[in-house]
Amino acid sequence: MENLSNLISHSRQLKDYSQEYMAQYLGITQQGYSKIEKYPEKAKFQHIQKLASLLEITILEKEF
Repeated sequence: MENLSNLISHSRQLKDYSQEYMAQYLGITQQGYSKIEKYPEKAKFQHIQKLASLLEITILEKEF
């Protein structure tokens, strides 16, 4: 099973979204977004929910 970090990163790349675009969407810095991709378990759940919606992926709360 793919881990959450890989799922977010891979889904973003499939949609050809940059980290800068994702950061703007979330209202955070690119560095902040990069940390979310590396350590999604430390991210705010609201950010994870927004990412899931934009990337059209399902993320269960137990996954992070």
